[in-house]
Amino acid sequence: MPGEASASWGESGGSKVRTERRIGRPFFIDTRLKNSLAKVTLKYPDGSSHPASSSRLIPPPKSLRDDNGLCVHLVIDRKQLNEGLVAQGLSADDVTLSLMASMDRLRRAEEIAAIPVSELTDDEFELDITKTAPIWVLEAVMAARLSLSLYLRMARTVETDKLRPNVQSIWLSRAKFHVGISEPSYAVTIQPLGEEQYQRGVPRGAYSYLEIQGNCTQVPISEFKIVVYLDADVFGALKQYESSLGSSNAQAKLELIVLEGLLRRVVSDCVKEDVTASEWPSLCSQEPNPAVVGMIKSFAKNAELAPEIFFALLLDDPEIAISHIGKILKIAKQDIDLMKPVMNAEAE
Repeated sequence: MPGEASASWGESGGSKVRTERRIGRPFFIDTRLKNSLAKVTLKYPDGSSHPASSSRLIPPPKSLRDDNGLCVHLVIDRKQLNEGLVAQGLSADDVTLSLMASMDRLRRAEEIAAIPVSELTDDEFELDITKTAPIWVLEAVMAARLSLSLYLRMARTVETDKLRPNVQSIWLSRAKFHVGISEPSYAVTIQPLGEEQYQRGVPRGAYSYLEIQGNCTQVPISEFKIVVYLDADVFGALKQYESSLGSSNAQAKLELIVLEGLLRRVVSDCVKEDVTASEWPSLCSQEPNPAVVGMIKSFAKNAELAPEIFFALLLDDPEIAISHIGKILKIAKQDIDLMKPVMNAEAE
């Protein structure tokens, strides 16, 4: 039966995004497969190791060296793994180990390693991120915040009963690491749309409803809260197909909704309080800073503009400022990738 649980989902524009409730994955997964990544650790150049965690932020390493780099260290019992696959009705050719790196703030994600389970030759091995990852991954580890997610996932769609995972990209086991610098951030919570929201007037069939608490020109960022109510089926599917291209596109779409809503809220709060662009230095000098300062700095950095320039643009021409979000999140590219036809291997 579907259940409910706390779960980490990601970040948005410098915020902490989390789901308070999660619809359970509606299929059986053999325990040997679920636990196959239980002993995965992140190994630093100084020799220290860090266990996987869905929420804990791991401080960055002091430095990265080519001779002893940043590694994902795997200890996998291949005998148990293969027995679990057989019990699941799968073969080693049906699944792969996939390492994803994502910088959630920019909705930038990339698969940096993929190893078919059928090609595993040892129970213990390392993936050296320093040697294989693109430069933006290494920069994010040292100076921003990066998520590393290792999945045991379906490499292809197979025929099986509906209570067992059978669709390409569904994950059977995962281990997550969040590495980087801790920053003050506002809270974003994602919940499924329900009767309470429908009673408020949200129409049934709506995709989402955004609820923002706090005046961003007055309250500190720790008191500024956002709740995103999302269609319940989409809410569940985001977790079920987390590593798929479609899920990445849906997450980017959701982030677009949140960030657009935040910028429009900045404009409305500034209008309400008669705050003008000339007051940016005054806002920055307040202790603690009001939420708008951190938000604008984050947006401006991603838009490659000075904070005071972006703030002035937002108040003078909100639609132009808001249009930067689509570029930051690479929405067009994700839509194009999603719309490309999937080639049938047999037809080729």
